[in-house]
Amino acid sequence: MKIPETISIAGHQIKVVTKTKLDSDGQPCVGLAFTGQDLIHLAKSCHGAKLNQAQRATAFLHESLHIISVLYGLNLTEKQVSQWEVILYQFLHDNRLRF
Repeated sequence: MKIPETISIAGHQIKVVTKTKLDSDGQPCVGLAFTGQDLIHLAKSCHGAKLNQAQRATAFLHESLHIISVLYGLNLTEKQVSQWEVILYQFLHDNRLRF
């Protein structure tokens, strides 16, 4: 999956920025969604290891789902976002779908 520099969700233009590494509350993470800022940050590495293509793609889907949840009022829990991340990645990957 080629991760774009911007995506459109519910009329919002979301900028996707790659950072060397990220942390949330002092803990390393692979992605962060900033809904109020229309921004997603994705890490190149986590815990000192470079992320592979699948890890970056699932992080992108995960953070996009957080923004979708907020903008569409879905109120998805972290567990639900994580489940949908895996479901969508497998569906896109297994069917070799590229948009």
